[in-house]
Amino acid sequence: MKFLDPHKLGKNNEHTKRLNRATVIALLRQHGGLSRADLSRETALTMQSISNIIGGLEESGLIEATEKVYGGKGQPPLPYAIRPSCGHGIGINLDDGRIFGAVIDFGLNLVFSCEEPHSLTDPAEILTLVEAMTQHLIEGSGVNPATIWGIGLVSPRLVDHGVDDAHLVESSLWADIGDFGIEARLAASSRLPVFVENDANAGALGELTFGAGKKLESFCYLHIARGLGCGIIHESQIFRGAWGNAGEFGRFPIPTANGEQHLESILSIDGLFAAAGERPPQQLTSDGLAAFSHRHCDLVDSWVVTAGGCLRWLMSIVENAYDPQTVLIGGQLPESLLRRVVEAAMPLHRTISERPRQEIDRLQLSLLKDQAAVLGAATIPVLATIQAVPEDNWRFSGRITDVYPA
Repeated sequence: MKFLDPHKLGKNNEHTKRLNRATVIALLRQHGGLSRADLSRETALTMQSISNIIGGLEESGLIEATEKVYGGKGQPPLPYAIRPSCGHGIGINLDDGRIFGAVIDFGLNLVFSCEEPHSLTDPAEILTLVEAMTQHLIEGSGVNPATIWGIGLVSPRLVDHGVDDAHLVESSLWADIGDFGIEARLAASSRLPVFVENDANAGALGELTFGAGKKLESFCYLHIARGLGCGIIHESQIFRGAWGNAGEFGRFPIPTANGEQHLESILSIDGLFAAAGERPPQQLTSDGLAAFSHRHCDLVDSWVVTAGGCLRWLMSIVENAYDPQTVLIGGQLPESLLRRVVEAAMPLHRTISERPRQEIDRLQLSLLKDQAAVLGAATIPVLATIQAVPEDNWRFSGRITDVYPA
């Protein structure tokens, strides 16, 4: 039995300084305008320690003093706030048939976003597409390239490729991209650190940062796209499991009239098209999904009932296994269709998550629609750059910019 993790013991003074700086930044981002006295109370650090931290962060350009607050007795305190424009993160969500891009600033504000369809399946061509999207995001956002701290690249691929025969577990496209090493190649061509993440985890991070999860600490995010995944947030952190692949709920085997199938063969965009005996087009767009739904309205009605039943069954597993505050659902299905699937899942099974006085709906639509994953992707380099040990939280290629003072 292992009581202590030797990799997390014996941190030196530099680690402690980085951790304290990250804590102060997190408090300023969360509350805005805090004085040194406020920060000392919140962190239990001495005023001298806080003054040293504030001085270093000001020197690095990460924070700035704001206007004094008058009205009390004595010398008014001098509040500090982060400088949003001092750093930026690029996010790219790569999926079958679509690519999404976003740029956010250090204050976690959206600066620019875009999306476009694609029909590429060759990893080298996809790398060229991602490189072009990166350049378009830099130019379209108008930010100073020197303030870009990295690229978050998310997709349906498994984060850990130690899985026995990944080509059978996930689609060959994503396994090929993993074998190709797209993140290392993008890091080399962009000269930026590139962070890789699963799209469902990124969607959960997007909800935690920008969406319905902002006021929650533990929730699940179901991401419906060409497949089905789940991002799990526990105590405001992504829960990854032993090998980093937790939340692959689309791989659940379920019995059907045609034998045992994976859950995502029904509860997904591919499942929607399969109900009509079709495959999704190579270039997948929102308009294309809407046109398909209108063209096959009777079959779509039938699929909604089946998908709703699958979602109801899945909710009972998620709630009994993880006991989340709520389950958010989003992805690339049109909102009107996703809402119908949620309605078809009602009433939910009685589980341990049911409460006599339910303050939060157990199942909610994502507020971010199809933007959750790309916003989460853009958040990753911003968070990782200021963390004490980013290697503990993220997988990346390239060198992270050291924004703290020496």
